Amino acid sequence: MVSFIFGGNSGIKSPEELEQRRALARQLVVHSATQQPKNAWEGLGAIADAIGYRVERNRLDEAETKQRGAADGRFNALFQPAAYTPADAAAAPGLSGTVAKGDAGGWPNTQPAGDRQPVRLTQAGGPSLSEMLQVYADPWTSPGPKSVLQMYIEREMQASDPIRRQQLEKGQLEIDALKSPKRHI
Repeated sequence: MVSFIFGGNSGIKSPEELEQRRALARQLVVHSATQQPKNAWEGLGAIADAIGYRVERNRLDEAETKQRGAADGRFNALFQPAAYTPADAAAAPGLSGTVAKGDAGGWPNTQPAGDRQPVRLTQAGGPSLSEMLQVYADPWTSPGPKSVLQMYIEREMQASDPIRRQQLEKGQLEIDALKSPKRHI
């Protein structure tokens, strides 16, 4: 009971719940702003209400920052192996580049040498499809990381599709046949 009186755990589980609480706080602010205090006690009550609304808004902002930070951490953990260093990139055959930190927000930019397409992560020891789907489904994951995850998820699903693999093999055989036509003697 005491933890509830003094704030305790915010208990916010989704961005929708956060937005509902913010909307409720805005409604209360609008309601209190329309009523003019008629005496000193009502004036002090209005000041206390304003302080309470500000504290609640700060608590909601803090909860959002915490949840979004945790989601960003889970996203970054997908693409940053614990033992990975730039020296490992030089030693890995066929790979150049590193997983960026800082301004790119930890988004993957590892690329094959001589090619500008991103590496399939499961081939490079990256996250599994189920790990990417879990982070993608997190309601706190922001749109930027979700779009990156969507690209990698689609790529992984296409790569594991047996019909697509057969179509690629057939296309490669046709290209090989065009490059070196068989001679009939």
